[in-house]
Amino acid sequence: MGEDRVSWIERTLRIGIPIASAIIAILSLLLTIAARKKELTCVYGGASKLVSIDPGGLNPAVKMEFNGVPISSLYKLTFRLKNTGSAAIKHEDVRDAVGIRFPQKTNLLNANVERTFPPRIPASTSLSPQEERVIIDFPLLNSGDEIDMAVYVYNSEPHLPEFEGRIVDVKQVLETETVDGSGGRPFPLHNTAVRKILYWVLVPGYCLLAALAVVGAVAIIVGYSKYLSWNKKWGAEYELLMKESARTRRESLRRAPATASPSSDPENDDEDAQVLLPGNFPTFFFRHSELTKRLKEKGIPPHPTPFAESFAGMVGGVFVLLGVAALLATTSYLAHLGLGQ
Repeated sequence: MGEDRVSWIERTLRIGIPIASAIIAILSLLLTIAARKKELTCVYGGASKLVSIDPGGLNPAVKMEFNGVPISSLYKLTFRLKNTGSAAIKHEDVRDAVGIRFPQKTNLLNANVERTFPPRIPASTSLSPQEERVIIDFPLLNSGDEIDMAVYVYNSEPHLPEFEGRIVDVKQVLETETVDGSGGRPFPLHNTAVRKILYWVLVPGYCLLAALAVVGAVAIIVGYSKYLSWNKKWGAEYELLMKESARTRRESLRRAPATASPSSDPENDDEDAQVLLPGNFPTFFFRHSELTKRLKEKGIPPHPTPFAESFAGMVGGVFVLLGVAALLATTSYLAHLGLGQ
């Protein structure tokens, strides 16, 4: 029995270790490839109203004009341009100008760079009012570099614009509508490709582990139920046979000559050790060929080997696994929130 157990563990390790190594190697390759991609993201931070003039509620002498046009409302729209890839984007990589295009009939007043990270990046903006467009120019954006901009719109509602431009090795310029007040996600999580790979590994992985924990809790309940049924019908007779077999085995070991050590027979090492084990171990640990033979003669089915033979042990095991499942499910949800945006 000991050799069978060792061989089963050995076979499992021989199969599991190469599979785990292959999975780790594939994930490492995918993450390495994803981390090398170029990526540019424009984040829309929202609009804030700076001026709102109601002619009916003010003195007619109060006026605001721009190029002779009265201003009744003025909005400030904020944007963040960030290199979320792992490769630098140079000025010569830009084939079509990077810009922000607004819907038709949007009145653009001004656009300027408010902040760069790291500081003193020589970035600039230029207006093209006829095209309702703001063009962004930069000589170099390294991985993680950011440009914060403000665009001022007057006498029109602030609608969500489109970010456009063509860059070498960048399939699509990404757009989002949230801004965290800091410098953004830490490397390498600011890279969308890396986040996607981590998302599809961690979220389903944690969900699968949570499901396995729930299945384990159900298996504990089912195993305990089977044990109760088996114990009610066969438990007393099984205990009696086990004790008689253990006593017979001990007596035979005591009568054996000193030269005939139990360890001289490798096949019985495990069986003898099980019979001589002290303490209140579950009865199914005490199995050897003689006991198995007598159980078959009596027509007693094998011990169901539950996780626990007591109600308290069963409840404790179920609560532990359900707690682990809840923890894994919560972790999966947090990974979804953190990596899915």
